[in-house]
Amino acid sequence: MELEDLKSMWTSVDERLKKQELLKESIIRKMMREKSSKSLDRLRGFEALGAAVSLFVIPLIIYLNYFTRFHMHQSVIYIVVAVCVIVMVWQIVKVGLLQKMDFMKSINSNLLQVNRYNVWIKRERIILLLTIPVILCLPIWLFVNIHAVKALQWVIFVCGTIFGALAGYYLYNFYNRHIDSIRQSLEDLKELEEK
Repeated sequence: MELEDLKSMWTSVDERLKKQELLKESIIRKMMREKSSKSLDRLRGFEALGAAVSLFVIPLIIYLNYFTRFHMHQSVIYIVVAVCVIVMVWQIVKVGLLQKMDFMKSINSNLLQVNRYNVWIKRERIILLLTIPVILCLPIWLFVNIHAVKALQWVIFVCGTIFGALAGYYLYNFYNRHIDSIRQSLEDLKELEEK
């Protein structure tokens, strides 16, 4: 009789342990999905904000040029508007890539989407690194050609350059942190499913 009781107790303990292990795995999956979802939402929001800001800059430039005393050369306006349109399209493409991610779908398809998005971010960084000299030299060239001797213009340019460098550093870390977070969570989920 004692042996039968011991076997039944062992079986019940074993069943409870299996249930607890399944419960722990489901909790871990849920936490990883929530963590990934949170990072994905931040990236989506940031990219949508970027598209909205680039759309907002176009009428702002036109308003400043035609309805205030702040006048720019016509070619500068065309360049700024063209860059804003390109940035807006670029941002919309990135939002589209992020919208394709759904954590209820297969993990492999989400990893593929994360990697595609990461490639777009790397391309963006390369383009920015190649255009930084132009972005820095164009205002200097304009200041020299219009004989800008006002110290305030140079101070604004230097402050803008410093702000741009700090913003670039922040964005570099922002993208890396969230992409790595999503990728790590998906890889952990993949390992859990393989068990």
